[in-house]
Amino acid sequence: MRTIRPVLFAIWIASLAAVAAATLLPWPEAAAGVRALPGAGALLQALAYMWLSALALRVFLGRDAAFTWAWGMILYGAALEVAQALVPGGEPSLGGIGLNLLGVCVGVLVGHRLKVREHDRRMAEVLARRAGRRS
Repeated sequence: MRTIRPVLFAIWIASLAAVAAATLLPWPEAAAGVRALPGAGALLQALAYMWLSALALRVFLGRDAAFTWAWGMILYGAALEVAQALVPGGEPSLGGIGLNLLGVCVGVLVGHRLKVREHDRRMAEVLARRAGRRS
């Protein structure tokens, strides 16, 4: 029995790498304007962690694994914030960890809702098939 969705897993791993790169590598001049917009960087950070946690809930088919990895994005974000201290020009902050936490919480809510919706849809299909056999 499968425990992950392989295509989504590959997208999730690529997303983890992209978030790490965006956090730890210097931003090119072309993207510097995004950081100049008030709140744009914070919004992108929260959205990134929302995406990572919601996607984790879709990648892993088992409930325990899905929630472990989704909530684990809080630790991933905290580790990247600490790693910023080792990067020239990096600015780790508690506010950044708070944004990561906010994004993960919203992502878990969204991802869980999608998981429930998918479960309900599958159950309706199974019940419809069983009802069709009895007729």
